[in-house]
Amino acid sequence: MLLIAKDLWQFQVASSLVLIARNIISPMSFAFATDLLESDQLERALPLVNSANWASGVLGFVGTGYMMDLFGAAALYDIATIIAILAVLMVITLPTSLGQTRTRLVMDAAKKKNPVSWEELKEEC
Repeated sequence: MLLIAKDLWQFQVASSLVLIARNIISPMSFAFATDLLESDQLERALPLVNSANWASGVLGFVGTGYMMDLFGAAALYDIATIIAILAVLMVITLPTSLGQTRTRLVMDAAKKKNPVSWEELKEEC
């Protein structure tokens, strides 16, 4: 959208969309990391997730500019569409493969009304 922006309102809309996306990705990545990692790993992993968000933003802008110079805008949008579709497919399959065992054990314990500690879950996984 920024490529074809000519009026001020078009720049404002594009920058607002980038800001919205940036504000959504940060808490979602923390939530996703919290769901996937063990509690003893979170203290070290969450700052790395935050750093990775910012580093990926910088590298993404640099790479986009370079690729646009090499291939042009139309080809870059095609490549971005393919990458986005692949990312969605990866995220759709990821939680079921990683969290299925833990979720099943927690649900079984809830049905039995037995308290379960994380150590017991680790041993059974």
